[in-house]
Amino acid sequence: MRNWRFIKYFQREPSVEISEKNGYRYLHTESRTVQSAMKISDPVELVLAYTKAMMGFLLFREEPENVLMIGLGGGSIPKFVFHNIPNCKITVIEKNQRVVMAARQYFGVPENNERFNVITDEGFKWLDQSRKLFDVIMVDGYDPYSQDETLATVDFYALAHKHLIERGVLVINCWTRNQRLEKNLQNIGKVFGEMIIIPATRKGNVALMAFKKIIECSPQNLIKRAKFLEDTYSLGFIEMLRDMQEKKHSTLNR
Repeated sequence: MRNWRFIKYFQREPSVEISEKNGYRYLHTESRTVQSAMKISDPVELVLAYTKAMMGFLLFREEPENVLMIGLGGGSIPKFVFHNIPNCKITVIEKNQRVVMAARQYFGVPENNERFNVITDEGFKWLDQSRKLFDVIMVDGYDPYSQDETLATVDFYALAHKHLIERGVLVINCWTRNQRLEKNLQNIGKVFGEMIIIPATRKGNVALMAFKKIIECSPQNLIKRAKFLEDTYSLGFIEMLRDMQEKKHSTLNR
């Protein structure tokens, strides 16, 4: 791959590869698809569009106290939450220990502490055995070539619903070119009634937010909140809000 410098490769299955180009560092899996990206001069900045879109939950959950992330990758979102929401505790479930090793060695993911905890386990299995409740559950669990199927079933969404607080939000990174996307949306709609889709790119990822309880918020308050968040985090929340209003769905169970 021209102009790319690959600096580490974990050869045992499943493989994890790290590359650098033009001041950015990338995490790849077997498919060579970019799973995570980090600006080397600013490791906390969110680089990929879908990671910014997934942070759209802040429009509705202003100060989350407990966030669960399923799928670590390079740890872009957990790092951002850890550094920018100081009263929030983050639990991350990642099934691939080599991903955890790479994220800590090359992407600045913190060691476990009282606010940040990475657990090596299957997402469905861990959540099924947990008794914890979360303000936000974020799902970015992918195998090298597709979304982890265990994280796209009615059973999983029912489990996530159970582990959210009353005003909790489920946030999912969805790949629009996945042939199972429509079925996935239908499965979510069987459990969650209110959903919002935020396009992250023209073609590719979307961030889907599903609410345990219907969110009642006036357009004026949302605009005010979006302006505050954009000034605070520089994540394009005004455009994000406009996309939400265009893509809002109520019960996608067709």
